[in-house]
Amino acid sequence: MLIKNILSGKTNQISKPILLKQRLAASMAWQILNIYPSKNNDNNWKYYNNLNGVLLADEVGGGKTFEALSILTKTYFKYLENGKRNFRVLIIANPAIRSKWEWRDVEPKGNNECDLEKFLKQTNFKNQYYFDKISDLFENETLVRSKNSWKDINKRIKNKCIVLTSVQALPTTQGRKNDAEFKRKFKFPYNKFDLVIADEAHIVKSGYLQTNEDISAVSGSAVRRLFAVLNSNPKAKIMLLTATPFHNNVHELIQMISILDHKNDSGVVSIVKKGLEEFNTAFNNLKTFTESTEEFKLKLNNLYKATNNDINRFIENKVEKYSRPKELRKSGQKDGLDDFLRDIMIRNRKEKLTEKISLAVLNEKEKLNYLLLRDLIQTKDEDAKKMISLQLCQLVSNPESFNKSLINKRKNKDESRRSNIHSDIIKYFKDDLIYKRKYRSLLKTIESFQLNKKKVITIFCRFIPAIERLQKDFKKDNYHVEILHGKMKLVDRITTLERLKGLNKKTQKKIIFVVSQVGYEGLDFDEFSNTIIHYDSHYNPAVISQRNGRVYRRGNKASDINVYHIILSETYDQRIKFIEEEKRKMKDFYLGDSNLESLFDKIYNQDPAKKKEMFNTLKKFRIDLQPRKQYLLPIMKREI
Repeated sequence: MLIKNILSGKTNQISKPILLKQRLAASMAWQILNIYPSKNNDNNWKYYNNLNGVLLADEVGGGKTFEALSILTKTYFKYLENGKRNFRVLIIANPAIRSKWEWRDVEPKGNNECDLEKFLKQTNFKNQYYFDKISDLFENETLVRSKNSWKDINKRIKNKCIVLTSVQALPTTQGRKNDAEFKRKFKFPYNKFDLVIADEAHIVKSGYLQTNEDISAVSGSAVRRLFAVLNSNPKAKIMLLTATPFHNNVHELIQMISILDHKNDSGVVSIVKKGLEEFNTAFNNLKTFTESTEEFKLKLNNLYKATNNDINRFIENKVEKYSRPKELRKSGQKDGLDDFLRDIMIRNRKEKLTEKISLAVLNEKEKLNYLLLRDLIQTKDEDAKKMISLQLCQLVSNPESFNKSLINKRKNKDESRRSNIHSDIIKYFKDDLIYKRKYRSLLKTIESFQLNKKKVITIFCRFIPAIERLQKDFKKDNYHVEILHGKMKLVDRITTLERLKGLNKKTQKKIIFVVSQVGYEGLDFDEFSNTIIHYDSHYNPAVISQRNGRVYRRGNKASDINVYHIILSETYDQRIKFIEEEKRKMKDFYLGDSNLESLFDKIYNQDPAKKKEMFNTLKKFRIDLQPRKQYLLPIMKREI
């Protein structure tokens, strides 16, 4: 089915306020793509003339697919009304999540409406004429699985159709970013596509630094291939879908925004990019500021005004003052960075999940075992140093992979000697001493949960050997266990999810579902699970958000979801969790999910009374990206 869990009529599980937010976001995004550029004759719209893209950055499970399909549908109908003969859509989605977009069985069965008809009714497209037309569009779907499949693509695609592919299946490129193009032997369609949708678009964050584009290893990277797609179709509109537009550095967000203006014309995209760069510089300067409270307060106040009212305050050497069209300035905030950013980026926030820590305290023997093994991880090889953090992660969760990584490293006498020491440590402590402590903590957490209608406990784990070990131990403890990882065939993954749905309805026992990285994106577990356990943590807060998002979507409310992290006390586990939390603070701030006060709690340390007084004047400061009804033009208000 097309977008199985959204168009199947299960949107009735979504609460009305959330559905309205999704429709508002879809309407605003449609406005950005179809109305902003049409005001070419009005001088107030000069920065918006070349706006070709929008970034849908709702949080995980926030409805991006629903919004994208709404925009696609509305845009297609606009083409029909204008009498245009062609409308072609290119959807780029990784194979693991491609099934969301594939068109399968849509014929009505008995008295049941087909999936698409239910969707159209929810989006106010009830007319049979429109239903027939949108059906024609999706039925003309072409799946491109490999690079070579592009060679005859022009013979296969119709005037109105959808082409579905993945980044991996896009041809190899040559040239960089704005000059990127596909090698001619693949005959990639030129000037054929009207709309390009990149799902899970955070894959393009690789190479966000200009120097990275000089490295031969990224010649076929996602960002180059996406630029090549857009350079081949300069008139196409672009939608980027991602809940995690950045996590390490705000330049990753700038990289994603740059794709929205792939022709490199001057416009609102360049204003936002420059504004973010200047804001990032000013913000980082505050961290090292050591002058008086009043001066610090003044700098904060200027930053507040630049971000929430007037972007021109911190963009130096400007030739002219940047100002948004009067139609878009219908609230107290007018020309702040967040206002300009909201004009190209739509973000719906969700209620925050409460995450709990299950702390496993090592005894003295276990602690000594951990320390001895940890000290064996060392190398003089610069490349190998990058793997040290991975080995430390393996040490606290995956003894099989950790042991293998040390045994295989025998390049010189020192490493061979360390390998022998490692063998002696295993003989003395046993190879699973640390693992058993963590497993007991995991088991204790599972046993503490009360059964409800959703009996599946979803456990996320990075390493496949650890998943296989957990599966074996859970079976010994008489749990029903299902696993999902990258070594499984796609059909087996689908079968596993269907089996879990059936088990959830039949059994009265707890079911364990252990998932690797392959289950972090594009899958829905909310129908059978509302309990999440992170067996191992991750430095990247986006990974944790993606994991949680498999369960935290549609019918599952934040208050009904249990989230636990299994942490070994005084080990690398705690270090990983600390880094993830620090990164999350910065990400949340730039994406409008956190205010200035909470971010500066640790940065600026002074007398609490003075601190409270200072922040009271700035408590409204935030980068606000929530969609707002008052920003809609009259034509779009009717959509709401």
